[in-house]
Amino acid sequence: MDFWTRMKQTVDKGVETSHDLFEKAKERAQDLSRTGVLKYELMQLEDQAGKQLARLGTAAYEVLQNGKAVTMDNEGVSEIMDEISSLKSRIASKEQELSEAGGKPEDV
Repeated sequence: MDFWTRMKQTVDKGVETSHDLFEKAKERAQDLSRTGVLKYELMQLEDQAGKQLARLGTAAYEVLQNGKAVTMDNEGVSEIMDEISSLKSRIASKEQELSEAGGKPEDV
């Protein structure tokens, strides 16, 4: 095999290897961006849940301030509890999605 043939094969092999590495890097970047989006969405849901818990605390405080017992029948309490339950479910689902994408929910 002459020099030019060997050089062409070497260059071709290098290009092929570079292409493979680029594809792997591209896939990894997509995975990282997906987990980043999921972490952000999870953080948003947790923030919403925190706000709902604060609303629930405020509603309970107002009821107690008036000398009454806090129950699900108090104005707004049932709705807030439903919203918290919904958010809790969505958070669990998003954590599962993040886990399946290779991320860790505790990193949020």
